[in-house]
Amino acid sequence: MAQSVEHRLGKAEVTGSSPVNSSKRKSAAVRRYFVCNNCCNRYVRSVTYREQTARAGLSPLNGSVSKLCAENFAEFGRLHDNAADGMYWTSERIRGAIDRWHIFGRYSDGRLVDALYALDEGILWEIFGIDNARERSAAAVTELISALAGEAQSAGARHIVYFCGDSEFDCVLKSLGFRRVGKYLYFVRRGE
Repeated sequence: MAQSVEHRLGKAEVTGSSPVNSSKRKSAAVRRYFVCNNCCNRYVRSVTYREQTARAGLSPLNGSVSKLCAENFAEFGRLHDNAADGMYWTSERIRGAIDRWHIFGRYSDGRLVDALYALDEGILWEIFGIDNARERSAAAVTELISALAGEAQSAGARHIVYFCGDSEFDCVLKSLGFRRVGKYLYFVRRGE
């Protein structure tokens, strides 16, 4: 026998509370039992228009940035595994699906110092991360994203998405034509 609406939802919600009040109660319960562990914003950039690319100041690959492939993957693996401890997409997993990834490296004195890795989902490419051997610089991020945008445009991708904090958006992404499309929160149970 089917449960009554009152039994499934609780009598107070059926007999007089509005969806807004119900939402506030659920929000309070979430705050009581869970704590926000991480917050980031989702930014997206359309890459289909050459004039937009020109306006954003994006340039093709320069001498310090190159696309990494299976032959020079070991350099990326060392940098990535050192910088992305605990991440699901380890260098071993990325290598196992290398045909789905676009990886760009930035070199200084012949050594890989920065790497951007993006997952190719057809018309949407997602930047999963930018690893740095030393302190991250706006110039390095700009060069790497510029290289990725050029490749994405050539491959027919329509959008690049990147999850990051507001400071990186203000410092780099805004000038490259990205716009905020969402905010994501990561909650963990209190006491864990």
